[in-house]
Amino acid sequence: MVKSAAMLIALLIAMGSAHAGPLQDGFEAAGRGDYKAAFRLWRRLAAKGNAEAEYAIGIIHDEGLGRPKDHQEAVRWYRRAAHQGFARAEYNLGVSYEDGQGIGRDYGQAVRWYRQAAEHGHQMAQDNLGVMYAKGRGVCKNDVTANMWLIIAAAGGNRTAAQNRAMTEQTMTAAQIIAAQKLARQWMADYRI
Repeated sequence: MVKSAAMLIALLIAMGSAHAGPLQDGFEAAGRGDYKAAFRLWRRLAAKGNAEAEYAIGIIHDEGLGRPKDHQEAVRWYRRAAHQGFARAEYNLGVSYEDGQGIGRDYGQAVRWYRQAAEHGHQMAQDNLGVMYAKGRGVCKNDVTANMWLIIAAAGGNRTAAQNRAMTEQTMTAAQIIAAQKLARQWMADYRI
């Protein structure tokens, strides 16, 4: 769940590769380490409600790129993008609630945002949601639901989810594992993942 600046910058650059204009210009500026220019470009787009720009500004504040770290401000920007259904922002908002960074720790809210991101296909959110169910954080402990989310994340290539799945299955019955597999298959068919 820990976010590294290098990983986030690579993610931001990859996000922008399919876009032209100020959003892409901001990604290119961030790639050069010119976070002030990136911030200026994204700020104008965010003022118009662009969810990717709002998320990128959240990253700038969260990681302290070109400005002091401000987790509360990062949460504010993640929330704006998350309310538009932007999965990466939903995930980061879930992490913020789970870690209590920039906002009070609230496992129930973490589950809420992980679930939204998971339903939008975000594999790390699917993994985190599975772990929340496995530990009973913010939800009643439920190994079948936990395993279902871990199966879904692992099917998408998330190696951590595959490891978490193996650990949860050690304490599950064969019937529980079959039930989780059936739920995961149904979910993936419904969401076409």
